[in-house]
This record gives sequence, C-alpha cells and structure tokens, in this order.
Amino acid sequence: MKRTGMLLLLIMGLTPIAWGGANTAFAVANQQYEDGHYAEALDGYSQIAAGVDNWKLAFNMGNCCVKLERFVDAKIHYLRALRLAPTRREIRDNLEYVDEHLGHEKKSRQAGFLANLWNHFTALVSLNAISALLFLSVVWLNAFFIMLLWRGKRKWLVYGLGFALIVSLLLSGLQAFYQHRLDRRDTAVVIQSQARLRSGPGKRYTVLFSLRPGLDVRVQEEREQWLQVAAGDDVAGWIELTALEII
Repeated sequence: MKRTGMLLLLIMGLTPIAWGGANTAFAVANQQYEDGHYAEALDGYSQIAAGVDNWKLAFNMGNCCVKLERFVDAKIHYLRALRLAPTRREIRDNLEYVDEHLGHEKKSRQAGFLANLWNHFTALVSLNAISALLFLSVVWLNAFFIMLLWRGKRKWLVYGLGFALIVSLLLSGLQAFYQHRLDRRDTAVVIQSQARLRSGPGKRYTVLFSLRPGLDVRVQEEREQWLQVAAGDDVAGWIELTALEII
C-alpha cells in the first residue's frame, strides 16, 4: 500500500513552476518523466535547478532518483525540498519511503510548536514577498520624508514617517532572518560506503563505528576537512567531509 501511495505522489508532484524561461524546460522534463525517461528528466530538472532553490524541482529530482533506484540521491533531493518547504506532507512521506529502502529506522521529522508555527508562516509568505513588501515600505518611507521636507513639520507626516521606518526595519530584519534560514546548512547525508565515525578530527583517532550510506546527520562543527556530526540522539563524532553531502 505504501508503494502505491509513493508512485501516486511521484506523478502528482509534477506541477508547473511560474518562471518565464524555465517553464518550457520544466514541461519537457515532466513529459520525459511521464514517458519513463527518468535519467533524461533528471538531467533536465538538474539544468533548471543550477543556482536555483525551489522545492518542486528538488522534489521531482528525488522522484526521478527513486525510479532509477538511486535512493541515497533521492534522499538528498527530498531533504533539500524539505528545507525549502518544511510543511509539505508529500516530502515527508517520500522520505519515509526512501528510508525504508535504505534500511534506516523511521525518524520523527515533526518540528516543535514554535518551529512549526514559523514553517507555516514561511509556507504562506515567501522570501520574494517579504522583499517586495520591503521595497514598498522603503518607497513609502522616502515619500513621507520628501513630503516632510516640502510641506514642513506636520504631525501626521511625522507619524507616517515613523510608522514607515518601523515597518521597514521589521521587514528588513525578517528578510535577513529568512535568508539566514535558507542559507543554513546543518544537515548532511552519508554518501560513502562504510564511512567511519571517529572520536576526533583525524584518521589517528579511534573509529567509533561505521555509518551506512543514506543516513542523515546533524552538522555541529567543521574543522579543516572534518565535520563533527550527531548520528543519533546521544552519539556524536567526526567524519571526513568527502564522505558527506551537505544539504
């Protein structure tokens, strides 16, 4: 039953993206996917996704990798999609499906109350919308300032200028916080077979145990070519950077 649900999500996940020049290429990749040419579709999505963060592209790339039975790559794409759209249930469902194929224990990916509230807010209001509102508030601020210089110090102009300044500062802070959340890279996926987790940042340190490909870990610290990661609730160690794909 889970397999049927997964295949349905793979088809339903192919929805248009409202970008001018990318729409045609996206439609071509969708058609290639529907025709069963999954490698070609993945290549098409990858070309569109170069330098672009969009959850639909990442989700569809994960779908292609599932069809190609490249489950580690699929998990990487789904985690990227989840970072951009943390409230999408279909991404979480597909991650569970991939984890089952990789033989990993089911993880709870439910966020806390405040994080969940923030995720719902960001799902409703995009970074582009915040940037547009900030631009309008700055225009509004400049308009009040010019009117104040032109018509002199009037109470309603002073209040309007102060309110516009407060709104601009709030939106500027919100935009910076948004961008910080998008730029944050604190999750990684093991991509090497039998990657060794060590007690310190170097090969001279004791091997704690090996990590299986496809396991996602939390990045805690970086030191030269080594990352300190948390591989479980109480297990942390160091692993070579080349053994991981940072999300």
